[in-house]
Amino acid sequence: EDAEVLIGGIIDSINRTTTKKGKPIAYFTIEDMEGIAKCVIFTKKLATLGDQLHADEVVFVKGKVGFRDTEASIRVDEIITPEEMGKLIENKPPKNAIIRLKYAQINDDILSGLKEILSANKGPCPVFIKFEIPGNKSVIIKTSDVYSVSLNENVFNGIRDLVGEGCLVSKSA
Repeated sequence: EDAEVLIGGIIDSINRTTTKKGKPIAYFTIEDMEGIAKCVIFTKKLATLGDQLHADEVVFVKGKVGFRDTEASIRVDEIITPEEMGKLIENKPPKNAIIRLKYAQINDDILSGLKEILSANKGPCPVFIKFEIPGNKSVIIKTSDVYSVSLNENVFNGIRDLVGEGCLVSKSA
């Protein structure tokens, strides 16, 4: 709940409607090669983002994860075109940190340990966690900007000691 996400894909099935109070709202799905995410744009954001919402267009959506009953959706704060995303990437810090975790490694102790290491080493590098799932599948999640790190020896050694050798990769953006 309330985790910030940034995903890219093709906009599909737009439904512009109104709330019970008569305020405009838009629901849509965004699809990539991994699956489909349900999205919602509430009234305040719809006023500025509504013109950017077109079916069959490739976009990036930034927002927060919310749950209605047990179904997840993204409360959209921003729609970013591929051109805008290219400019953002050019202006980003030179490296990303990617932490690889095997499915069997995922537990509260490991996640708490990662949170501790990242929080103690704040810096400009965005952190991604690659969850490796049995069957040669994986899911990559970008952590909140709160966990961006300085890629220093403390981070490399701390993550190595926590989850094993080779589990932290830094890549040029």
